[in-house]
Amino acid sequence: MNASEPRPPRALAADWVEGRLSAQDAEHAARLAGSDPDFRAEADFVREVLAAGQVMPLVEPPPVLRQRLRQSFQQWHRAPSSRVSQLLEVVASLVFDSHRHQLGLATRGAAATMPGPARHLVYRCELADLMVEARVDEDADQVDLRGQVLLSHDTGSPIFTAEVLCPDRATLSVDADAVGRFSVLAPRGATELRVSNGEMTIIAELDLQTEES
Repeated sequence: MNASEPRPPRALAADWVEGRLSAQDAEHAARLAGSDPDFRAEADFVREVLAAGQVMPLVEPPPVLRQRLRQSFQQWHRAPSSRVSQLLEVVASLVFDSHRHQLGLATRGAAATMPGPARHLVYRCELADLMVEARVDEDADQVDLRGQVLLSHDTGSPIFTAEVLCPDRATLSVDADAVGRFSVLAPRGATELRVSNGEMTIIAELDLQTEES
């Protein structure tokens, strides 16, 4: 060790506890631990941190983030000539509206158990069916949209984010799961729903101002 530039006590303690010191420096640290209460406390602190790190649960990243990272790695692993430069966009047609058909229909999962009246919308395109359940929050003047993308074929990434477009702003949600479900809070004046998985975007026209007959 260089006596003119002593290592900070905590750095020395960390290197000692983790076994990164030379034999000579390790002997010096061991002597310090036996004679210097402050250094011994630093070493004990490092041991506690290491022990906590071994048992502390790590939070899994959201499915959307995992999918985007995977897609990014796959994209840049390809040769430049084969990289996708633009998302495929398709417009879905409305084929069912419970306000018009007066028939109950619920998406799979949590959306089916939400309290209060709901409006159910089903859109269709060549790539997927898009099922949406809309529940109005009159106090907040917004609509809770929960839906699911059902891909026509077992191709493409299953996790879809939702974006709601209004004349003056956009609202984006990253609440999505591995079976195509999503949720987003939309203003009553929203005109368009766009769901994307990083490879394709499905566009659905919205009219959330329509009242129940």
